[in-house]
Amino acid sequence: MGGIYRGPVVALKRSGSGMMLSPQTSSDADLFGARLARSALGQSLPPGGGFLMRTGSAERVQVIWPE
Repeated sequence: MGGIYRGPVVALKRSGSGMMLSPQTSSDADLFGARLARSALGQSLPPGGGFLMRTGSAERVQVIWPE
């Protein structure tokens, strides 16, 4: 998504907030103007596990879907 310059990705970059589920590299957080520690990437996240990105910071979250 880093190479996309139109549409919702631009709005995401401007807002600096969003949800990243199962990030693969530390540069994935660049879209939000934040950095993820290598230790955060080394975690084996369960389904729905990710990070809430807000104004340059990352907070570990678990998204659930009620059945």
